[in-house]
Amino acid sequence: IPVRQADALALHEPAAAIVADLPYGRNTSSQDFDNLFAKFVRHATALTPKMVLGLPSTVPLRLDGTPWRIAFEHELYVHRSLTKRIIVLERTNP
Repeated sequence: IPVRQADALALHEPAAAIVADLPYGRNTSSQDFDNLFAKFVRHATALTPKMVLGLPSTVPLRLDGTPWRIAFEHELYVHRSLTKRIIVLERTNP
């Protein structure tokens, strides 16, 4: 399976999965993150049946109203102030 690195919002070809480490941090407001995440989910829904996401454990993942469900989730301690969640999402409709 070919792997390609790109801005996930710039992808236009179908993919077996999209893997993304979502932007976050002290300079990212929750509103900015929510808007970016909603745009990302809408875009990815047309391109792939599966996503793997990395995000801090403090950032809520809002999937209500989307065709995605959590298939797997794992927390990974990074350092004193950061624990990341690795989440596998599957699209519920084909």
